[in-house]
Amino acid sequence: FAPPSSTVNLTWNYLVHEFGEDTARKISEKSPGILRSPIETVSGAVQVFSEVFGREQSVRMILKCTACLTSPPSTVRSAWEVLKGLVGESEAHELVMKTPMCILSPGYTIQGAFDTLERLFGVELTMEVVRKNPGILRAPATTINGSWNAVLEMLDGDADSTASLFLRSPEVLRSPAKTVKGAYHVLVSMFGKTETAMDLIKKNPAVLRSPARTMRGAYTALGQVAGSRETAVKLIAQNPDVLRTPAATIMKTYEAYATCYGSEQRAKALICRSPGMVRVSSARILNIYDALVENVGRDMTEQILTSNPSMFKMGKAALAERLERMVTNAERADDDLFLL
Repeated sequence: FAPPSSTVNLTWNYLVHEFGEDTARKISEKSPGILRSPIETVSGAVQVFSEVFGREQSVRMILKCTACLTSPPSTVRSAWEVLKGLVGESEAHELVMKTPMCILSPGYTIQGAFDTLERLFGVELTMEVVRKNPGILRAPATTINGSWNAVLEMLDGDADSTASLFLRSPEVLRSPAKTVKGAYHVLVSMFGKTETAMDLIKKNPAVLRSPARTMRGAYTALGQVAGSRETAVKLIAQNPDVLRTPAATIMKTYEAYATCYGSEQRAKALICRSPGMVRVSSARILNIYDALVENVGRDMTEQILTSNPSMFKMGKAALAERLERMVTNAERADDDLFLL
């Protein structure tokens, strides 16, 4: 469904009027779908956030989480009142500024999540969990309970160890029990030993958020790239986060590195040395390569990416700044050579 151009124009003009063209452009680039939202929805959201948090801070929140612009004002107001009642206004303000999305859920969801956390962790540890990841307040109480019980079972009923694991990665509490158990069983089958799987989970609890299908696909893809499943297991043990990467992403990323380096062996060597590099999108890899070639030439690009492959992880702003420095330094070197 393509929205009427009048809707896009009205919403765009409203954003420009409220925030200025630069900010409006940032919002629309981050979430193009915002322009399809009726102006009444967007203006109502802007009004409630400005009333509750003030103009300047509401702009920061919207830029951080553009979903704020499509939230019903009644939901935001009720969620804010509930959160204030639970933790106090000052603390609530800090939580919302850190994670604006935490008040985009109904007040009863926030209340249920908080009550469940207090029952499982106690008052003090609950605040530690919430401060670390305010988004946990968006999780239904049944999901939090299910995730807790799944991990508790893995740890043979040790509540203290279960709490410790979730304190490291509170976001796991937002994963349904089915997902948590599925991830655990995949790891056990992959490593062959329950103890080894648990060691990896304790090292990186976030791996329990991965759907079993994604994990199996990542394992298979890494085996293809690395040359054997045994090597894939070693890479996973080195960086469990790779199991959260879809197989198609891993293969496309591998192909992109091979294109940039002109060699599948070099692409393989990079991934085996730094498994986390498979989590960089192929589009970013190729865009960074093309930008480097355009600015410093193919030979220099190869030298740079050989000595510093982490450049593939750079965002647009960081890359632009680095390229500007490279070009400036190159021009200075040419000037010095001319003077000699």
